[in-house]
Amino acid sequence: MKVGETIEGRYRIERPLGEGGMGKVYLAHDLALDKKVAIKTLLPQTASDIRAVELLKKEVRLAQDLRHENICGVYHFQPSGDEPFVVMEFIDGEKLTHFIFRQPGHRCDEATFRRLAAQILAAVESAHRAGVIHRDLSSGNIMVKRDGAIRVMDFGIAASLKEAQSRATGSEVTVSIHYASPEQINGEAPSVSMDVYSLGCVFYEMLTGQPPFRQGDILHQQLTRQPDPMPGVSPVLNQAVLACLVKDRSRRLRSVEEVRAALDGRLPAGPILDRTIKIQKPARAAVASPRNWIRVIWAAVVVLVLIGFGVLMRTPDEQSPIVEKSVEPVQPKVPAVEPQGSPPVSDVPNSDEEEKRKAAAAELAKRNAGEAEKAPRTDEEAQRQEREAALVRQRAEEAQRREREAEQAQKRSEEGQRQEREAALVRQRAEAIQADLTHGKALSDKYDWLGAIAAYTSALQLDPGNTAARAGLRLAQESRAAECKLGGCK
Repeated sequence: MKVGETIEGRYRIERPLGEGGMGKVYLAHDLALDKKVAIKTLLPQTASDIRAVELLKKEVRLAQDLRHENICGVYHFQPSGDEPFVVMEFIDGEKLTHFIFRQPGHRCDEATFRRLAAQILAAVESAHRAGVIHRDLSSGNIMVKRDGAIRVMDFGIAASLKEAQSRATGSEVTVSIHYASPEQINGEAPSVSMDVYSLGCVFYEMLTGQPPFRQGDILHQQLTRQPDPMPGVSPVLNQAVLACLVKDRSRRLRSVEEVRAALDGRLPAGPILDRTIKIQKPARAAVASPRNWIRVIWAAVVVLVLIGFGVLMRTPDEQSPIVEKSVEPVQPKVPAVEPQGSPPVSDVPNSDEEEKRKAAAAELAKRNAGEAEKAPRTDEEAQRQEREAALVRQRAEEAQRREREAEQAQKRSEEGQRQEREAALVRQRAEAIQADLTHGKALSDKYDWLGAIAAYTSALQLDPGNTAARAGLRLAQESRAAECKLGGCK
């Protein structure tokens, strides 16, 4: 197709809108209805695949029956000719991917997310009720108009085109891997659960700026790994989005209606509550927690100190109360003085009394010796307890140090992830700018000044200070003005 060409006697090609792996897209004017439309052409290898063309024809017919304010309309399919094409509604806006990038922090706030998500859900739910599964939901297939309205595009069409290209090129990948469900990767039949999983990927990207998995073996992660909770996002949205991303579809949210209920924090009672996951901080065993260790250690310190204090404060009287009560002072036995003239009395003491006195003296000596032994033992016990208390304090300080180190490591990790996200966004932005500059130059070389103006304007929206874009825009505008003076404006 060429700019200025009229095809089918009805659609006049005005300018290219973009080009991708599935084909080219042009802005055209529908002369019959006097309105702008978008025309998507098929790649030659896809156009020559009879099976692909027939399948695409079927998908277009299904898409033509979809009538919803948030679904991009499909008007016509021309399967024959050198370049088969699909005529679709022209959306004056930008892809959701670009919209997310332009938001503060390169992510949607909760209010913006809820406003857009409600429209996306309405579109997908309407299609599901009509029996149509999208099979390729992604931020690249969702447009945001200038007034904030959503249009979901390519219901069934994009997936059919990718399958046709896969057969033509021999590639095994027929899905957008960053948004593909496990059952879709495994080649299972289309189902509502596929779209629910892809919705979860899109919502995750809206709230964080990135899809759930963006590094390493994406397909393997989509099959086996549960995404991390989204930082800075409310628990309700976290639980709802991650419930869409459960690998086992029998435990995943089953419909758009359930997704909407989960986003509103009103999950239906019954099995759905058992299928969803609970979002919380990664659990640590109570014994392994530094804070719990500190509590246990300080409690032990207090107990040991109280015991030691009690031992040291005992008085000698308190230590041997039995000795005073059981032993009385021994008085010397004085012989009685008999009056003169009386017969002498024997001074030999009574044997029973002597034995009792000896036994009492021995018991007193024994007890005194025992108390003397206890005194150094008490000092040793106090020293031992003091050493144990010092060890406990040392362990508590070590636990606090480790906790501080863990917090610092967590902060460094989060900072590294943030810098990585920002670097990826900068790269994407630079690539988008370079693509616009290349496209603008190509259009200028073809004297398509309007197309060049649009391309350079797009580049300046991403980088207002880009000198190359400003120079290209100025040249295109001046050339366009000169062309119009010569009467060549179209």
